[in-house]
Amino acid sequence: MALTYSEPSTPTVSSRNLSTLVVKKSRWSPDPSLVLQEAQKDDNISSLHLFGLIFTENSIPELVELLEGRSWRIVYFMQCHPTPGVSCRLLSRALSQTRISKLLLHDSAELSSSLLMEQKLNGIQGLTLRQRQGLSNSQCLMLGKIVSCSKGLKELSLRGTPIASGALLAPGLAISYHLETLIIGETYLSAKSLSDLVVVANPKRCQPSIQATLRLLSSPQSNLKALDLSHLNLRSEHATVIAKALVDNNSCLEQLNLSFNNIGNKGLEAFARHLPQMKCLSKVSLQPNPWDNGTVLCSAMQQNTSVDYLDSLLCLPEAEMIRYYTTINRGGRRLVQQNQVHDDIDKDVPLGLWSLVLERAGRINYYTEHGQQAKADSIFYLLRNGPVFFQH
Repeated sequence: MALTYSEPSTPTVSSRNLSTLVVKKSRWSPDPSLVLQEAQKDDNISSLHLFGLIFTENSIPELVELLEGRSWRIVYFMQCHPTPGVSCRLLSRALSQTRISKLLLHDSAELSSSLLMEQKLNGIQGLTLRQRQGLSNSQCLMLGKIVSCSKGLKELSLRGTPIASGALLAPGLAISYHLETLIIGETYLSAKSLSDLVVVANPKRCQPSIQATLRLLSSPQSNLKALDLSHLNLRSEHATVIAKALVDNNSCLEQLNLSFNNIGNKGLEAFARHLPQMKCLSKVSLQPNPWDNGTVLCSAMQQNTSVDYLDSLLCLPEAEMIRYYTTINRGGRRLVQQNQVHDDIDKDVPLGLWSLVLERAGRINYYTEHGQQAKADSIFYLLRNGPVFFQH
């Protein structure tokens, strides 16, 4: 249950079922102090959404008192600013010390700047910074430092935030082995910042900061499981080095987004060449990019047993075959190859195993984009090579 407060009447927020508090700016009552005071009395609130608020000397202490002493699922600031002369330091210090599953700062520049001045984020597990005015050189440097020091931080998203200097941000990210999700898509990087932050064609000639970023992708210490590099104008040489970095040290990456870039056939061929060795990768987004060689991707998917999702490939003649491979991967093809393949199609499946057989088959019984049910040949493949692989 959520409560939205934006009117000047005396707020009452205590509710046995209340979990989300939404406070919006009101032209009649711009100071949210009253509603924040009432919210302190309700221990059930676990999500806080603040939109367009102007923080005063009175409201900041009330907000700090509300934040402290409890755990939060989401704390979201959108277009929130202090009145002139009022510092956000007290609020940013409280945020850095509070246990928050996901903190989102959207176009709240003063609060974002103040938060980046903290030494580390002790309780924040996920941080999203979306600032249309972007991050300056000094903010990039501070962000890299604070992320590397915040060992509890699992997710960082900078989507839609222009980054002034990838070179200053990269060293901190490179040693942030605790990160599990990194989203830097749509960061409007310049060509130089892009090369500094992500990859270049010849890593041997990279600056130290670039080499450090490659270590984040391929280091055995890395816990990175999801990486979003969409909308960055990546070229074929970038895709080549990314693929090599993922394979070199058996990266644990599970999701990779390379969509809306400038990767051609040469980059796709390099990526496809390494795809069979990407044992953990399960979800890949490659469209749209200016490549049309679906043959190499289809051949790679024939050997890969982990990828169970590839974004829409309807424009390729090989789309149906690629979808077939992702379908049997979802059903458990990896376990087929880990066990001896049985050629006796007509053997009986023990009665006690049918529940597991049907559970596996249910995983691939999906509907395609055109509403057609998945073909039975995928299920037949799994049954033909079982039932020994129907295990957990």
